[in-house]
Amino acid sequence: MIDHHKILLIEDKEIDEIVFKGLVKRKNLLYDYNIVSSVSETRQIAGFESYDIVISDYLLPDGTVFDIIDLLQNTPFILTTGAGDEEIAVNIMKKGAYDYLINK
Repeated sequence: MIDHHKILLIEDKEIDEIVFKGLVKRKNLLYDYNIVSSVSETRQIAGFESYDIVISDYLLPDGTVFDIIDLLQNTPFILTTGAGDEEIAVNIMKKGAYDYLINK
């Protein structure tokens, strides 16, 4: 049996969601994933699902990544942020994020 990695993508921009889904499909990646678009949606699933990795945008409609990182403490966490937000990225890494990616 092939093991699928389980990813939680926290992203409120539809275009980024489309790109992610397209990449997974085009590359035939063995990923199971859930996509949520807000802090409140993340809170709803955080206690019920486990993930191999979380990829999250910094700014969400109802808060920021700082509002959710503690909910997912035992999961590798990667922040995506816009250029110029390196200070935010460093601060979230101090809170336990594994890495950050600058998206342009």
